[in-house]
Parts: sequence; C-alpha cells; structure tokens
Amino acid sequence: YCEKLITGSSNILKYFFSSDIMNQNNDYPVWIKLYKRELFSNTKFPEGKIYEDIIMNYNILQKCNIYVKSTKLVYAYYQRPMSITKSKLMFKHLSLIDVSKEILLSLYKTDTELIALGRRKVAMSYFSILAMYIRNGTDLDIHDINRILSEYKKIKYDYLKTEKSVKIRIISFFMCINIFLFRR
Repeated sequence: YCEKLITGSSNILKYFFSSDIMNQNNDYPVWIKLYKRELFSNTKFPEGKIYEDIIMNYNILQKCNIYVKSTKLVYAYYQRPMSITKSKLMFKHLSLIDVSKEILLSLYKTDTELIALGRRKVAMSYFSILAMYIRNGTDLDIHDINRILSEYKKIKYDYLKTEKSVKIRIISFFMCINIFLFRR
C-alpha cells in the first residue's frame, strides 16, 4: 500500500473536491476515514438528509491541517443491493445537488481554484443524478428529468473540462442529445 500526505486546509479541500465517484477515486464517504475526535467539536451530521457525508467531510476537512490518504485495506464495506446509489432515482436523491450547491456557496470566500472545484462538484452532482436515472429508472416526473438535464447542460463543462475518462464524456454527450433514448 502507499500513503499520501497532504498539508494545509486549502490543499486538503482541493484534494477532496478532485475525488470522483465515477472514476473510482471517491473520497467523499465518512466510512473510509479515521478522524481525530476533536474535529467533531461544534460539528454534527445534519439530520434527515442523505449525502450528509459530503457536507460533513467538507466541514471537518476545513479544520484539518494534515490529511493522510492510504491505500491499505483495513475496512470491509458491504453495499446492499438497494442502497441509495443502486435504487431508482427519487426526489430525495436531489439533495446531492443541494449539498453541492451549499458547499459551493461557502467556497466563494476562498481562492479561485477551490471555487472552480466546487463548481465542478455541482456539475458532477447533476451528472451523477442523471446517470442514476439512466441506470435505475425513476419515480420522478419527466419534467423534473428535463429540468435537471437542462441545468446540467448549462454547467457540464465545469465537470468535463477536467474529466479524463472517455466513457464519462461519451455518456455526457448522449445524455445531452436524448437522455430518454439513451436510457433505453
């Protein structure tokens, strides 16, 4: 295994925002980290939200001066067949977009690189929601899907300009042409 040491709150946040679920470089979950207890002082998980680990990690990582990323396997995680990411797209899943926008708003007090990464996170959240619809279907109204797709089209380059995966670029392209046909 290897370890990576990242120092400075700004660098830690940049690393955090550059992680990506689609490319298996996901650093958002809280269950893949060990924390010092004092980082949780005055910080609590938001109640009644899903994707709360993203906002929680953001709040905690702002307090960090040192972040160590290790590839050592020390934890086994079982993903249920009907977990949030494997279920039909429902209204509650849209909170991923809300959480990302909330973080972006707080980043406007920081440097331009962090703001760009925050914008990327918002666009990536829209992409993830639409990809969930393509994979698993939805209970949402067709107008909701069209609205989400329309918003994604406006900001997709915030995500795609840093995306290296050809697969993601192709999915985004076909998604934007006709998501309903692409789903079939």
